[in-house]
Amino acid sequence: MNKIAKNLILVFSLMLPSIFCLADTTVVFDTITSFKSAASYSTSSISGIEKDTTNSITASFQGVGNSDGKSVAAVCTPLVLTAMEKVGRYYLHVTYGSTYITSCMLELKALPE
Repeated sequence: MNKIAKNLILVFSLMLPSIFCLADTTVVFDTITSFKSAASYSTSSISGIEKDTTNSITASFQGVGNSDGKSVAAVCTPLVLTAMEKVGRYYLHVTYGSTYITSCMLELKALPE
């Protein structure tokens, strides 16, 4: 194998772990127990019980909100408040990177028959 090919393989193998670190994390809450919406560049968080478990989890991120510069309040507050007010009715999906929220989504739980 020539020297250029070896160097390319080396560079790719060194970059591979960092590519996986950039992936967003999605957590799904069954119940929300607390919500902290902080000012820009301060840490905000959503805490609660993870879907289909009894694990307490926290999603922490910077107060900037998403990569477009929207605030955390603009991105998630209406959904978080709805999930907190109507306990047992919705799952809250939160997708976030290392410093910002990518998205929030409510999922209607199946209603018992």
